[in-house]
Amino acid sequence: MNLMMNLFSRTFDKIFYSNAWQIYQGLLEKDPKTPAPKINTWELYDRAFTFQRVRKYAFVIEQLNKLEQFEDNANLNLTN
Repeated sequence: MNLMMNLFSRTFDKIFYSNAWQIYQGLLEKDPKTPAPKINTWELYDRAFTFQRVRKYAFVIEQLNKLEQFEDNANLNLTN
């Protein structure tokens, strides 16, 4: 499940998301306390900068903040 969600975070391919969701639903039937998978795109992009100086540019900060907002929204309601 986490692998599928990680692949979705990297590629935004709906097939990976659907697979992760199906695995999660199957795990919920066995154990209702199973934590929901999380999208981690922001973390991937944040660590991807070879030159950390670029990470401090205003445009980069603005775009990463937008990405973080979208990721938080998606993680709060994965059925959205």
